[in-house]
Amino acid sequence: MGNERVAVIGSSTLVDGLRGNLLRLGAAEVDAVGDDFWETLSLGRLQHYDCVLSVLSDPEALLRLNRMCLIAGVDMIAIELERNQLTVECFPFGSSEERACLECNLADEAYARIAERYASTGLRRAASAMTAAPASSTAPVAGQAAPAAAEAAFNLREEQRPPARRLVIDAVTGAKGVIRLERSGTCPGCEPFQLTPRIVRTRNRWSARVEGIPGDRHHVEQSLRLSDGLITRYECPSCGPLAEAAAYVNRRADQFDDTIAVCSRCHAPAVQVEIRNTFRLHELMERFGSAPVPVKYAVIDTADGPVCFDLEDGDA
Repeated sequence: MGNERVAVIGSSTLVDGLRGNLLRLGAAEVDAVGDDFWETLSLGRLQHYDCVLSVLSDPEALLRLNRMCLIAGVDMIAIELERNQLTVECFPFGSSEERACLECNLADEAYARIAERYASTGLRRAASAMTAAPASSTAPVAGQAAPAAAEAAFNLREEQRPPARRLVIDAVTGAKGVIRLERSGTCPGCEPFQLTPRIVRTRNRWSARVEGIPGDRHHVEQSLRLSDGLITRYECPSCGPLAEAAAYVNRRADQFDDTIAVCSRCHAPAVQVEIRNTFRLHELMERFGSAPVPVKYAVIDTADGPVCFDLEDGDA
């Protein structure tokens, strides 16, 4: 990791210690990015870094970061400190083609935790706000763990084209063990990206860029997978269309919780909220014209492999 640019993502007690130790090990630049990386870190900015170190504990956030790093071709290292056990996982998206992604070996428990947050409508449950683990649970050993985590991250990437692997360290005794992480052929995270996507910076001038992709089917029938789900319909089966729909339709679903499913007229929790993240090009053009689509990126499959359109304006 010598002379490389690194982003540390998250807000755990490990962040400051990791930054200092990575700089001492020879990293040229180490920037701290908070838990709100999905709002503040674009694909263009992500590609500025050679490696991302995650100290995120939320499995949903980890899956989002995993997908971003996979698309951007940036190595990702996930670090978790639980009590006295330090786990460091390396996913060399930028330096190896023969590697698993984080989702290839994700425990079913993580999917269950994510599913618990959402109502049947697909909106986040209003009562599902996460409560962070108290800092005292890891603070006593965080100072000891940071040097070990930084050194492990450094060593896991020092070989040329290393496979994905997991290193488990006792943060107190220093005892460690490492296993190779195998790729799953049915992984929903990396299966669509057997080839590293070509990234096209649109700077919000997206429709002409997407429509111009060569292919053997009509351009406007191209199917795009968006990074975020959009609300596409908002209607009460009893009362019909609602005036509030203007505040929700064509906006990201994760900006709202399931309280919006309560009808303002009949007060029944029965509003039909349709959420989609896959659209034909002509559908997006009808909804947004040449205006920006309020998501991070869109992916389209072509005969030459996937193409990712960075839909954010600027590098920040």
